[in-house]
Amino acid sequence: MKSVSLTYQVPDRSQWPTFTASPEPGIAANVVIHSPCIDLAQRDIRTAEGILSFFGVQQIPWHNPEEIYIPESEEEERDLAIHSMKYGRQKLSPQDLPPISFDIVARALMRARNLTEYEVPLAFFRRGKNDVEQDRHIEACLDYLFMLETLFANGKFKTAQVKEQYASSESLTSAISEAVRDIDLPRIATHRGQQHYEALSQRYLSKPPHEIAKGFVELRGRLHHHSQKRGKTWHPDNHDEFFVDALVLGQVCFRIAFALISKDVFSKEAESEYFANYNAATRGEEHT
Repeated sequence: MKSVSLTYQVPDRSQWPTFTASPEPGIAANVVIHSPCIDLAQRDIRTAEGILSFFGVQQIPWHNPEEIYIPESEEEERDLAIHSMKYGRQKLSPQDLPPISFDIVARALMRARNLTEYEVPLAFFRRGKNDVEQDRHIEACLDYLFMLETLFANGKFKTAQVKEQYASSESLTSAISEAVRDIDLPRIATHRGQQHYEALSQRYLSKPPHEIAKGFVELRGRLHHHSQKRGKTWHPDNHDEFFVDALVLGQVCFRIAFALISKDVFSKEAESEYFANYNAATRGEEHT
């Protein structure tokens, strides 16, 4: 079986897709897709996926669903502006990315021994970045939150105590302040959907850094608990719900992690060591 089809009735014509010519130059048309049954279909597929896991099914991919509108009369055929729409995102391949400068690789290897105290928070940061690349935003949030806990909770674990530690950390609140001022955040959120831009504005752009820091602790608590009785609890496969959180956390953790490594990797001492090794290598000598 290569695909799964689900059929639903959409009697409300206001929920049908629309297609209008665009007056803006370079834009052919404005297309509005309401997708009234997409959430129901996703829920049905996820439930079936869980049932079929007993029989060896690992996953029913959902990343590129296709909506097909089938008219049931000639009138509906005339009124339907669009008959199908397929969703999808294309990721960059390694060949599309610029290569890492050789001196960066060399510096990382030469100076790693001096930065081993940060091995664990850097591991959380790396895993968070990898999860974002795979659209695993829940796991990304957890990795980034563990990085912050490692660096700033100071051994505290109760919610009120951790909030106090985070809000009083100048390094953390400064990184948050810089992150939410990043002009790319609204652009990235809007590109993923208007709902993400609205979530970004509400949860982060309108709040001061110390409140955002406390919000990270609340997010940690939310992801660490679950209940069947709670109607609005999070779903382990609904990564899109946490896209904005992962986006902001990633920006914050990037600034913190880069500050940790740059003071050594890009120091004058590291530069001298790099050129000493480089010059020795070009002469065929060994340098330690």
